[in-house]
Amino acid sequence: MVIFIHGGGLVAGFRNEASSARFTDFVRDFALSRGFLFISPDHRLVWPSAGLDIIEDMKTLFAFPADSSFSETYLPSGVSLDTPRIAALGVIAEA
Repeated sequence: MVIFIHGGGLVAGFRNEASSARFTDFVRDFALSRGFLFISPDHRLVWPSAGLDIIEDMKTLFAFPADSSFSETYLPSGVSLDTPRIAALGVIAEA
């Protein structure tokens, strides 16, 4: 599974943002063409939320596929997620 976090420095942005669509599409297509699941989540932003809220969002995000019912509920029969093999990446223009 590849989890792609959108850029924006935690204060702006969203997963379908046009300015990063080409890179997001490239990562998605690359992952899917090799048989990986691809998730590009939205998360709360620092304003009006706090940094700790974003940490909670990320904890929830990683707990979701790690739950034993994820494979049974969301994947085709006979397919399961190898949870130790989750890759996370993101992009930020300021870096």
